[in-house]
Amino acid sequence: MPILKDFREVKKIILPLSGGSVEIFNSLLVGDVSGVGEKTNVWLKYIKSWDFTNEAGEVLPINEENFNLLPAKDFTVLMTEINDLEGLTKKD
Repeated sequence: MPILKDFREVKKIILPLSGGSVEIFNSLLVGDVSGVGEKTNVWLKYIKSWDFTNEAGEVLPINEENFNLLPAKDFTVLMTEINDLEGLTKKD
């Protein structure tokens, strides 16, 4: 019988502009996307952890408000990494 478990792998990347370290999953589970509404950014579900902090040195939660503060260049790198891991990037 096949074993049902969380099979995902995690990759750590360093974002070029902010220097932030982000751990991302290589795919999503059904539970990650069930109940996702139009206001929820599905890209957040790929992020396992990050090291972004506030001025007091507390790690910021991974949420829409903080995600929207990422520089566009870092967002592009993050999305490229996720697409590569998911096999969504076109290879010539």
